[in-house]
Amino acid sequence: METILTSLQQYINIYYTATVTLIVFGILKYIFKSPTAFEKRLISIIIGLIFGFVWIYFVKTSLEIIILSFTVSVVLYDWIIKPVMKIKGVKYNNGKGIV
Repeated sequence: METILTSLQQYINIYYTATVTLIVFGILKYIFKSPTAFEKRLISIIIGLIFGFVWIYFVKTSLEIIILSFTVSVVLYDWIIKPVMKIKGVKYNNGKGIV
């Protein structure tokens, strides 16, 4: 297990992933009360790009790590944050059921 975590740290920036996921969650919870799937994706991409540039230029992280970390942040959002939003009563209208 320790080997897996060590190898993941080489390819994924956990701080970037957590930052993007939490910022997107905050925007969807406090600014957009009932976002569509398109709005969620658009917000995720915009936040990912903004923080990606910050991480590349100020933290000196490679583009490959940012791309992998962004992918993980989207998966983290779908698997963890979206169910939490459902439990907390935050509406997410994707046309498929979580409302």
